[in-house]
Amino acid sequence: QNIHCTIMAPAKLYYYASTGRGNAIRLSLAAAGIAFEDVCATDFPPTAKDKELWTRIGGNTTTNIPMLVFPDEDKVYCQSRSVLEAIGRRANLLGNINDDGESYMLSKILSDAEDLRSAAYDSFGSWGASRVAIKNFVE
Repeated sequence: QNIHCTIMAPAKLYYYASTGRGNAIRLSLAAAGIAFEDVCATDFPPTAKDKELWTRIGGNTTTNIPMLVFPDEDKVYCQSRSVLEAIGRRANLLGNINDDGESYMLSKILSDAEDLRSAAYDSFGSWGASRVAIKNFVE
């Protein structure tokens, strides 16, 4: 399948200088052939200045990140799953969205991936997980 994307200025992905929810978006942008710039928070936890910027750009009362901005189009996408779906629509990576079975499977896979990512956090030794918790997650 050939993918053609025309974007004048690179998209901007606002997130932390880490993987987390932003990494699936980075990988999706690469798969879609969409040029992007990583705009990382200056610190973790984010500074008040970072939060103020994200709120101004995203328009939500949450932190808005990960947040994807297409400057040439004046479009802003927030919420990781919504951003992933927007990339998929732009690059025709979603399959036949008019087919209930395909549409359901896409939604299920995205939800399964989110569940797995969230569960993985409880197994991070660097975040204080016990050896037992790490072993249980791996098994």
